[in-house]
Amino acid sequence: MTIKVLIVDDLKNFLDLETSFLKRTECIVLKATNGLEALRIAKSERPDIIFLDLEMPVMNGIECCRFVRSDVELKDTPIVIVTASPKEEECRSAGCSSYLRKPIDEDIFLAEIKKFVRIKERNEPRLDVAIPADVAFKGTMTSGTVRNISKSGLLLETEEPYGIGSMLTIDFSFPDRKIKVKIKGIIVRDATGRSTDKGFGLSFFEVAEKHQSSINSFIDEQIS
Repeated sequence: MTIKVLIVDDLKNFLDLETSFLKRTECIVLKATNGLEALRIAKSERPDIIFLDLEMPVMNGIECCRFVRSDVELKDTPIVIVTASPKEEECRSAGCSSYLRKPIDEDIFLAEIKKFVRIKERNEPRLDVAIPADVAFKGTMTSGTVRNISKSGLLLETEEPYGIGSMLTIDFSFPDRKIKVKIKGIIVRDATGRSTDKGFGLSFFEVAEKHQSSINSFIDEQIS
């Protein structure tokens, strides 16, 4: 059975970030930008779990959570409130199933889902490489090294102090190939302090078809 995940946040960057966490799963992602919209979607789509921001226009997360808990058809739906606000007691009182403080990364997000529903993750081949890359962030160019790569993401080693949710544009060329690959990716994991797999884990957010084809063919050739 396909799992439906409803993500609710009025800020597009958080919607994009949390959606990217589910890229390697078989989940259907539903999105809303306020509590009232979330209720409408929940009533029609019956999500298996809801990730709910706290501070939103029209209807905030506390109000939305209370409405879900009072609805006979939705009341048992797991609700995870994700917020930067230190209001855990108020969120628990409203009936949330769990509470997470922003910022969160992919590992935390997926672990939270697995507390309530069973999801399937695709295991993609990931190749260890050492490819120099040009990195652009908010108009500033820096350098880095792609340390491993899959068909949907990569690990970037760099000295820059990026944060979870940062959107980077990365240019690099595969060894012995003249074609330059350009991807836009969102940071979903900070592994800069680890002894292995050190760097920032990025999920591809925007890749032109020809560049995705280059990535796919490189990986297929290396593992064949």
